[in-house]
Amino acid sequence: MSEPLENHLREIVFRKIAGDIVASRDTGDTLRKWRIYFNLTQRELAERIGVTPSIISDYEAGRRVPGLRFLRRFIRGMLEADMAEGGVKIHRLVAERTPPDVILAIHEYNVPVSIREVAEAVNGEVTAYSDGLERNIYGFTVVDSLKAILYFRGNEFLAIYGETNERVIVFTDVERGRSPFIAIRVAPLKPRAVVLQGCLKLDSLAAKIAESEEIVAITTMLDRKTIINNLYELGK
Repeated sequence: MSEPLENHLREIVFRKIAGDIVASRDTGDTLRKWRIYFNLTQRELAERIGVTPSIISDYEAGRRVPGLRFLRRFIRGMLEADMAEGGVKIHRLVAERTPPDVILAIHEYNVPVSIREVAEAVNGEVTAYSDGLERNIYGFTVVDSLKAILYFRGNEFLAIYGETNERVIVFTDVERGRSPFIAIRVAPLKPRAVVLQGCLKLDSLAAKIAESEEIVAITTMLDRKTIINNLYELGK
C-alpha cells in the first residue's frame, strides 16, 4: 500500500475512533473496547506509547480522565500496531463505513495486469490518455456511480482504493462520465484507469481531466456482471 493512501486511511479510522471515545458516556470502557479490538494488552499498548501499564489501567477503569493529548497517543498507538501487522483492522473499519451497495466488487491481483488487458476484458473503447495503456494495475473496484457520488465525502472516497491506487475503478450506469472524473479530480489519490460502464460518449471535461491526471479512460456498454466476471479472470 502506498504511503499517502496508508496515511489517509489511518486518518479516517483515527477520526472514527476519536469520535466514538469522545461521545461515549463511559470513556474508560470505550478505551478498553478499542484496545481489545486491536488485540493489544495494556502492557503492549503502554510500551508502544511510552507509558506504564498502570496508567492505561487507570484510564480504562475511570480513575483518570484522558485529555486530548493522551487520546491522540492512545489511538495512534493502536493504529501503528495494526499497520505493523498489515493494516487489516484499519481496512475493515474503513469498509464498514461504506454501504454494501456502493462498492459492487473489489479485488487485488497477485500479479500485474496491464490496462490494455483491462480494456480488452471489458470490451471497451479507450477514449482518453491512451499513452497509459501499457501501465500495470494491481486491483480493481466496481462502484455504483450514483451512490458513490452521493455517499462519499472527502477522504471517504478513498474506500474504493482497497490496498492500492494502482488499480482500475469501474463506475457503473454512467451517461457521460463528468461526475466520476470531477470526484476523482478533487480526491487526494488517483486510480491508473477508469472504466465508464453505460457511457456512449465521454464528456469533454471528463476527457480533459483524464488527460491532465494521466488516467486512462475507457467506455463500455458491457453489462456490469460480465465486467466483474471478466476482471476477476485477469491475473489468473
